Amino acid sequence: MGYSATKPMKTKHPFLLAAFVMLVDVVGAQTLNIYTAIELNFFAQAGAIYQVQTSSDLITWTNCDLPIFGNGSQWSKTYSTRTQSKTFYRITTPSIDSGLVGFYTLNGNAYDYSSHTNNGTVSGAIITTDRFGNTNGAFSFVGDGSTEISIPDSPSLDIKNAVTLVAWIKTKGGGYVHKLLSLASL
Repeated sequence: MGYSATKPMKTKHPFLLAAFVMLVDVVGAQTLNIYTAIELNFFAQAGAIYQVQTSSDLITWTNCDLPIFGNGSQWSKTYSTRTQSKTFYRITTPSIDSGLVGFYTLNGNAYDYSSHTNNGTVSGAIITTDRFGNTNGAFSFVGDGSTEISIPDSPSLDIKNAVTLVAWIKTKGGGYVHKLLSLASL
């Protein structure tokens, strides 16, 4: 890539900056490929979840990337607009709360990304790389009960019927998980 030019544009959302970017690829000695892209840039509030979506008609929207888990910093990504058809982009805050009482991505913190905000407190667990190679994408526990993430009691955690728990767990030899979930007695 030899050249990049950016022209900011105003959006309806004060936290979102979108920019059209002109990119020039030098191919061989005499060929230039010029194409445009759009850069989305916004402040991703800690504890919030965002989703980038695309549409060609502003009616039907499709997720075009993995969800963005806000960590209290700027988020930015450039998307190519090389397609022949018009492509519109938007950032939404999807609702994942239908029956959900807690959603912990463990991506560097113990925030609850559900609307209940049952944030956890990390005790002794160490931030590490997750199964996809993302830095600060998981936690490592000693396995003897001395490390934990504790979540304070909340009315939203008073489960009356069945519960489903989903977790990705990697053990270090032996395949033994000391304790996955524990409820404190009151």
